[in-house]
Amino acid sequence: MSLRRPLVDALIRLALDEDLARGDVTSEAIFSAEDTVSVAFRPRQEIVVSGLWVLRRVVEIGDPTLSFECIVEDGQTVAAGGIIARISGPARSLLMLERTCLNFLSHLSAIATFTAQCVEALGPGRARLVDTRKTTPGWRQLEKAAVRHGGGRNHRHDLGDGVMIKDNHIAAAGSIERAVSAVRASSHHLLRIELEVDTEAQLETAIGLGVDVVMLDNFDNQRVAAAVQKIRAERPEMVVELSGGITMERLPTLQALGADVVSMGALTHSAPSVDIGLDYV
Repeated sequence: MSLRRPLVDALIRLALDEDLARGDVTSEAIFSAEDTVSVAFRPRQEIVVSGLWVLRRVVEIGDPTLSFECIVEDGQTVAAGGIIARISGPARSLLMLERTCLNFLSHLSAIATFTAQCVEALGPGRARLVDTRKTTPGWRQLEKAAVRHGGGRNHRHDLGDGVMIKDNHIAAAGSIERAVSAVRASSHHLLRIELEVDTEAQLETAIGLGVDVVMLDNFDNQRVAAAVQKIRAERPEMVVELSGGITMERLPTLQALGADVVSMGALTHSAPSVDIGLDYV
């Protein structure tokens, strides 16, 4: 899914207004309008980069007279001390934009870096690692792009992107059968139906109804193995997703269980921060 520029631009303008509504009294006092400076973005640790397109838009919106140069591309690994990008031009403008640039780049690179580590922990095989909708409000498309830059895949982008019947849908509808029947009656043929189950009894119902995707929610490894074996025997076409309680430490044990998808909300809501500096050249 491509980034929707109007939404990103609106987020950037909100961030700039948050920081610059009253100007920058420090930079305006120290530097004249004619003073120029050059800086480089350098990580203090090895990272997977994400957010360079956003960084360029921050510069273009903040002050188009600034010169911006990418040295690497999104998705590339950069060693500690390497150069990610350079900016040069009016000192006032550059220093006014410094923190906004670093906030976007650091947050998105943190997600890409953590995702890459989790993909490596899961290892090669049938199962692929995907994110969830547990994203920062307003940042979803950027955070999901960062997951892709880290080698992960995306789950639904929004509620209209696919059918997922969860516990509250079932409770409100009165039963799994009613919820699935209602969706099938109203959805077009291109929408697949995913059903979340947290008990073996619900799994039996899901298999009987022939839903397209079954999400095993908070199943431990032993229950996952038994559930996957049953699904492969009775509904081999059914996609099996694992969700709930997925940590990086657990990932190495999951690839051998035979699931198709492992969804991990921590990719976007709990990625450890990375340290990126803006160094004077």
